[in-house]
Amino acid sequence: MPGWRLILFSTLSLLPMGLVGCGPALPKTYPASGSVVYQSGKPIKGGGSIQFLSADDPTLRIYGEIKPNGSFVLRTVKDNEQAPGAPQGEFAVTIQPRGDAAPIAATQKQKIQAGENQMKIEVPLPLPPPS
Repeated sequence: MPGWRLILFSTLSLLPMGLVGCGPALPKTYPASGSVVYQSGKPIKGGGSIQFLSADDPTLRIYGEIKPNGSFVLRTVKDNEQAPGAPQGEFAVTIQPRGDAAPIAATQKQKIQAGENQMKIEVPLPLPPPS
């Protein structure tokens, strides 16, 4: 019997350590989609990706693929979990066009609120190609 009690005691004493970090890694997310346009109002062409950057939680990865018509739908990833949408908050936005083009910062931060979020993300007009 003493061996059985030792095993039970050891198992129960380790249980709290196993529970540390078992909470949800992802915050609650809300549907978030929209389009990326130049300041002229024309959609960005050629696709790429969009990323929302959180100052509150830099471990969150909030991103979407930009379709050829400029539209996107956001997803949130943290650790090994992912969910559609984005958490509430204010975010800096970066656009990565396809190819070797440099990332583009959006002209203003974006807010995600509880409920459906439909956005129009404006980026500066592209620089003309060097002559």
